[in-house]
Amino acid sequence: MASFAEKIEPYAVQISESGCMIWTRCVDALGYGRMYYKGRSDRSHRVSFVLSTGSEIPDGKQINHHCDIRCCVNPDHLYLGDKKDNVMDMVRRGRHAGGRADVVAKQSKAMTGRYLGDANPRCKIKVCDQQAILDLLDSGKKMQAVAALFNVHPTYLYSQVKKWRNAYGDPVEP
Repeated sequence: MASFAEKIEPYAVQISESGCMIWTRCVDALGYGRMYYKGRSDRSHRVSFVLSTGSEIPDGKQINHHCDIRCCVNPDHLYLGDKKDNVMDMVRRGRHAGGRADVVAKQSKAMTGRYLGDANPRCKIKVCDQQAILDLLDSGKKMQAVAALFNVHPTYLYSQVKKWRNAYGDPVEP
């Protein structure tokens, strides 16, 4: 079995101020390091976690960053979590589309080549309205009535609610 020192350290640069170990090899369009491990392409921070802990990543779990640096492979900056943990970290740190619109617009455009969330001029539902919509639906309001309040089609609203509930780990109900 390969070791962390063999597979990760030779291809990472230590940043003294932050403690991050930045992956210097292949980086994908989203900013995550990529490498081959066990015969397939994988994200370098996932391989770093597996090699440093000696355990595989369980189904339904993912490797998240404490440092918010996608190409960081420092095992001290990585933790086992799930989508909900990652979304909650994103919101807590102000990295979601509900943050400063000008900053988010520049970041999303730079990272993906397009505007995401509220920064997208075609955005129909603002991030700040998501919780209100979920609360209305949870209180028993019908999808059609809530859709009318926010001037969107019920089918569109249903698809958005499904995504939000999946991201936050809540069950999806029609």
